[in-house]
Amino acid sequence: MQTWHREDIGWLAGVTAVVSLLLLIASSRLELGFTVYVVLWFALWLAIFHWGFAKTSGLTQTRVRKIDYWYLGASAIAVFLAASLLPTQRNEYLKRIPLPAFQKADVIRDVQEYVRWSCDDRLVPPAPRQCAAANTLRDHLSGTDDVDYATEAERFQAMLVQERSPQQRDTEIERQFYKSEQVVLEDLNFGAYYFQTLRERAADKREGRYPPTIEALYLGVQTFMWPFLLVMALALRLTKTTIEVYGWATDNPI
Repeated sequence: MQTWHREDIGWLAGVTAVVSLLLLIASSRLELGFTVYVVLWFALWLAIFHWGFAKTSGLTQTRVRKIDYWYLGASAIAVFLAASLLPTQRNEYLKRIPLPAFQKADVIRDVQEYVRWSCDDRLVPPAPRQCAAANTLRDHLSGTDDVDYATEAERFQAMLVQERSPQQRDTEIERQFYKSEQVVLEDLNFGAYYFQTLRERAADKREGRYPPTIEALYLGVQTFMWPFLLVMALALRLTKTTIEVYGWATDNPI
């Protein structure tokens, strides 16, 4: 069985490094794609590391073990960069989720139902405060001005009477009154959530935080750097395996 000598591996690695570099340059000109770039980048560094350690004299076990610091450190940085993309990807995913339908007319209809029950003379005890607030809310919603649903929800919540649970309401009117006020509150809270989400989706939260050049550099490193850093770390780890298998790390180097 033929055994590869250290010089042979070094020579082959040098040739492979040159070929990989040429292919990498050609692939960038031919625009062969990101995956091809990563594969050739891996082959290039695998060859460079093999060539460099094959030509290095005086390798000891301690020096070889120190390689762990380099490839594990590079791998950790690559993982951190990849993880930093998750919030951006998560936000992009959330932006693609369609919001449930929201119609102002539906809210007005539910408020009108609340007016009906809160202003009913048969309600015991009477709710004049709620009746007046419901009419004011209905008129506000029916107008042409923009509605701040978050503010309206806070005002409505503040004036609700919830001293008794629905089961403790004695009459059908009281039960309907309680039910309708809960429906209106849910409508206002959903309206606040709906328009807040639309504003968040329409605005880029990172816009204007950094100068355009710094922003582009940061996004480029964050998005494209981690795969190249990770495959470089893997190439270094495989090179360490070669060193261990062929016994390059001795007190009396070959």
